[in-house]
Amino acid sequence: MNKIYCLTVLLFLSSVFASAQVTVTVPLNAIDEDATVDDFGPANNYPNEIEYHVSAWTISGIPVVWRNYFKFNLSCIPSNAIIQNAQLSLFYADTNSYTIYANGEHSSLTSSNESVLQRVTSAWMENTVTWNNQPSTTTTDEVILAQSTSGTQDYTNMDVTPIVQEMVSDQAMNYGFVLKLTNETFYAQLIFASGDNPNDLKHPSLQITYTVPVQICQTFKLSPADEDATIDDFNVAGNYPDEIEYHSAAWTITGTPVIWRNLFKFDLSCIPANAAIQSAHVSLFYADTNSYLIYANGEHSSLTSSNESVLQPLHQSGLKIL
Repeated sequence: MNKIYCLTVLLFLSSVFASAQVTVTVPLNAIDEDATVDDFGPANNYPNEIEYHVSAWTISGIPVVWRNYFKFNLSCIPSNAIIQNAQLSLFYADTNSYTIYANGEHSSLTSSNESVLQRVTSAWMENTVTWNNQPSTTTTDEVILAQSTSGTQDYTNMDVTPIVQEMVSDQAMNYGFVLKLTNETFYAQLIFASGDNPNDLKHPSLQITYTVPVQICQTFKLSPADEDATIDDFNVAGNYPDEIEYHSAAWTITGTPVIWRNLFKFDLSCIPANAAIQSAHVSLFYADTNSYLIYANGEHSSLTSSNESVLQPLHQSGLKIL
């Protein structure tokens, strides 16, 4: 039996079989987008602050809330990258503009300075964002920054893997982060260096480890060593494993209606079980040498009924044509 039925499989390997891991560190610098907003000057724009003032405090007895927006440039990472790990580090700004508030250090004077980091879900620009036009955010995969344990604490290696995956997979929708107090009630603050801080070593940074999946195209041909057989209802107990063709048919034998069906199975054991199949195509070819010349000269035929056929899976055990 020398059949030439052909199955072509394009498979997209999962991370286990992907290219080598790459680790990059992406800093936030002055050319990147970051800004502070507050409800004391709700129409004001503050794009050049040297710190992120995550705070609820008072100005001349008036309660004020500060929030901070920042966005990393992730264009160096391929959009099909699988993010294995992404860690955000924020560093205490020892040079800052808020020394009149708790000596310019982290503080939970009368309220906790626990804060939350969230993904921004709509567009903003550092030169136009204000309290009044703040972009939307989502609580999905948000990260909690626990109340500080010292006035100069750094918050390093915070796991933001799922957020960064979203940002990389659709970079046009990368709108960055917002950082704000969980409970915006005075008096509490965290103070971190921004991308505009004079100390480059204190700038926010993302350390990202990723892989890029590899596509492999393989072609499998059904050979005599593989499984295939024809069955019919003329001899329901009969077994026909060595036919040289697949006779997908409804015809008659001496006036008795007979139906033929065909089963075949490719050996796909070389494909990893965790492979993600992107495309699979089966090709079947007319058998110019066949055993059914007495039926329509052994050619395809729709003599009195359509020869439209269907290819169906057999519960992961092969295919059938009927």
